[in-house]
Amino acid sequence: MNNEPTQALEAYFAGHATDEQLRAIEAWLHADPANAKAFMQQLHFRELLGEHLREQRSETGSVLAELAQLEAAAQSETVTFLGELPAKENTPLSTHDFKEAGRYLFEHYLPPRVVATVAAAVVLLLGVVLTVVVLTVVLLPGNETPNDIAEVPDFVTPAPDTNRVVATLIDTVDASWVGDLPALDEGFMKDQIIELTGGLARVRFANQTELVLEAPCKISFLSESSIHLIQGSMVGRCQMESSKGFVVYTDSAQIVDVGTEFGVVTNALGETITQVFDGEVELTGMSNGQLSNGTMNVFAGQAMQVDQAGIQIVEADPNALSFIRNRHYEAISNAGRATDLDRWMTQSLALRRDRGVVLYYAFDNETSSTITLPNLATRNRGYFKGIINGASWTDGRFPGKRGLMFNSSGPSNKLGQHVEVHNSDSEVFSFQQQSFSVAVWFKHEPLRFSGQEEDVYIPVITKGENSWRLHSYSRSSRITWDTGVTRHYNQLESLSELFDGKWHFIVAVNEVNRQTGDASQRLYVDGQKIETNLSVYRDGETRRSATFINEPWHEVAPVLIGANSEKPERRFNGIVDELVLFDRALTPDEILALHEYRFRPIE
Repeated sequence: MNNEPTQALEAYFAGHATDEQLRAIEAWLHADPANAKAFMQQLHFRELLGEHLREQRSETGSVLAELAQLEAAAQSETVTFLGELPAKENTPLSTHDFKEAGRYLFEHYLPPRVVATVAAAVVLLLGVVLTVVVLTVVLLPGNETPNDIAEVPDFVTPAPDTNRVVATLIDTVDASWVGDLPALDEGFMKDQIIELTGGLARVRFANQTELVLEAPCKISFLSESSIHLIQGSMVGRCQMESSKGFVVYTDSAQIVDVGTEFGVVTNALGETITQVFDGEVELTGMSNGQLSNGTMNVFAGQAMQVDQAGIQIVEADPNALSFIRNRHYEAISNAGRATDLDRWMTQSLALRRDRGVVLYYAFDNETSSTITLPNLATRNRGYFKGIINGASWTDGRFPGKRGLMFNSSGPSNKLGQHVEVHNSDSEVFSFQQQSFSVAVWFKHEPLRFSGQEEDVYIPVITKGENSWRLHSYSRSSRITWDTGVTRHYNQLESLSELFDGKWHFIVAVNEVNRQTGDASQRLYVDGQKIETNLSVYRDGETRRSATFINEPWHEVAPVLIGANSEKPERRFNGIVDELVLFDRALTPDEILALHEYRFRPIE
């Protein structure tokens, strides 16, 4: 607050302000909407303090009478006894906004010892002065903060209130928890903390808000209409009139629902990302437990990211499949008796949770209108998106699924249609001297030759010429899996032709024995290991072998789907439906399970 009339405020809260002091306060309120907002926060803090005291004390008298008066005044949108507060256009001073801010600060910022001290002081009729001191320290910018308060975490969670149920567990899918497994229909208490370590859970609040929690996820139940998302991902659906105004706090943001469906995730960097699927939310950054900037309205189809400090808010890529929405939840929970799409969606959830998945493009129907593919791997959520260059969306391998169609036409000296994995020239995708696996669904049109064409490689997914690449000879239509640099590389070639115009699931595995340095390669088609020939090329010499010495490669080329960045004349002519990269060698059982949509993740 600017040029705060401290003595006048103290006199006002004590109940004996003079006319001159009231005029000074009113002028100060009209000088800046920020002053009015801070003043309302003080009023609501006192309101909540009064509620706390009334629960624990039966005394009546002047203090409670004053608090009741303040409580009544706080219910209006303006402080009528001081005249109408100024409000700049587009910055309304909502009672709901201030009430939630006050509730949060009272219940989760002040340490218990400060609250206890204030309560005792009120009983001794000294609480009014002490309350103003605490408010001046905690709420008002520009003041020095005592060491005992500065060291307190942003969120201080008291013991759960066992007499106040705020939400109920509706159902779960493959859920695992820290501590005892909650029973269905179990009530969650105010200030209770739960941690979901596996699967999904759906929770309904007293105000009819429903949350879908996706593991790993940890939340604290603040009230019947608010939570603290400590870590993880959730989707809120607030379609009832009673559920409007639901609040999600993270360590760096406050998200207030305005009647909508929205997702919130906190990533490993401490950033907060929120996406709105329907309706809108109000987003505000939070720094050190306080609202740090103006409120921003986020509308359907938009996504915003708040930095760890809660100061900077920037636009993020809308990423619908990063979140498990309610209809996804229904499909997953019914997967055992549902369609291929439902069974696939269940596996999609499992894949994104697997700790070995570094890249996962699902090619889901909801992303088919975008020019990017979101990376759904939980460990790299928000990073390594796929940038679509020329390829067009088409039907996927079953109804409801989508795929990208690549056309091989174009000048040979320029890259053809492809998808580039953003920032894939990083070490994450080099897989230097380590095991890894590539799994992809594709359909390539049959090849037709006049007899004069040169035999060239057709790329499916590649990382240049000196790292790794899954491709095929154009004449033979046989898939090959190559690793290594130009003069020192290993090539595993299938003995069957796969460019037949049908859908195929290909898994290429590079497995390294860290103790011996030996490596081996495997190829699987539609869940089954196929016959192959492994050729080891070393300085112009070729030999057949089952294993080879794994040598380092140094490749900074990007990962491309449908092209090779160092061989622009090579083109893919077909449809790609789904792509997964693992940083481990998949087992035969895992590969078969992937093909049959029953993969179980390693979390």
